[in-house]
Amino acid sequence: MIESAGREPYIVDFRPGDFRTSFNQTMGIKEPDPNHPTQIDRVGQRLDFIMNAAPDPGLAARALVGALRRRRHAVVRTGSFFQAKLAPLFSRLVPENWLRAVSRRYFGIR
Repeated sequence: MIESAGREPYIVDFRPGDFRTSFNQTMGIKEPDPNHPTQIDRVGQRLDFIMNAAPDPGLAARALVGALRRRRHAVVRTGSFFQAKLAPLFSRLVPENWLRAVSRRYFGIR
């Protein structure tokens, strides 16, 4: 191809986490009945909280542009510190059943 003549191709594995965008408001999470919250209500509230606390999408854009400018293979994880750093490390070090238990706790699933 003319546009890549003389250059080796490189791959950027871009793994964005959660970001605070207008898409989050379209999820349709309804207000729960305060007297009788269901498990789905609790998960929806937790997800809403996570999305509202998520970083600005500009963080993802800057990380991707930076990786592309380096012109070499890369894995780019973006998002909160938990999603970009701790969760990937945790998922490599602990057994699968622990991951499920932590996920259930994180989202308020009983």
